[in-house]
Amino acid sequence: MARFIVIHEHDHGTTSYLVEYEKEPTISQLVRCLDLDFEPSKGESITIGDVNDDEPTLLDWQDKDAEEYDEFSDDIEEARTNRAVNAAIGSLELVVDEDEEE
Repeated sequence: MARFIVIHEHDHGTTSYLVEYEKEPTISQLVRCLDLDFEPSKGESITIGDVNDDEPTLLDWQDKDAEEYDEFSDDIEEARTNRAVNAAIGSLELVVDEDEEE
């Protein structure tokens, strides 16, 4: 069976479902089977998308090319500040004075 992501956008936010069916389900089938309180007259919508892979993708934000994606940050200025701070911290050198007594 094929898998589909169903996203219901409504007054209270967004609800998502993972469904299995032999083919892409219709809006009526989804409303009936998921028992949705669907009100398109109020601007609500239902989006259906294919699930292309059965295995989830692990999101690894610590990878070495993360800076390339800073431009997609919600707060670009914060991303620039973070890059500047990381660059400054990366260039620091730890100096230990062995002659100093405690």
